[in-house]
Amino acid sequence: MAKKYKYSFAGKKEVREGRGAILLSTLALALFFISIILSYLSEGHAGIIVGAFGLFSFLCAVYSFIQEIKILSKMTKGHGIAAAGAILSGIVAILWLTIFLLGLK
Repeated sequence: MAKKYKYSFAGKKEVREGRGAILLSTLALALFFISIILSYLSEGHAGIIVGAFGLFSFLCAVYSFIQEIKILSKMTKGHGIAAAGAILSGIVAILWLTIFLLGLK
């Protein structure tokens, strides 16, 4: 009779700080879309409020990316949520940098 192998992933829990960091990444992404939509609706004349949304979104993305890199450096627990958040916040930060550099042109 063949052996049956039982696999258990119960010992590998996600890092608790990863949830807060991915929430911050999601907030940065939401603020990115809100400021893009508001700028589009005002035909490019949105004013300082949309700029504040954009700056806050960029700062949230950068802070979240730094926090998630710190979380990923811990090698004792699962890192799925922190890795997803790092990728998300990195993408949002790159999008903001792209928009900023296109505006300098």
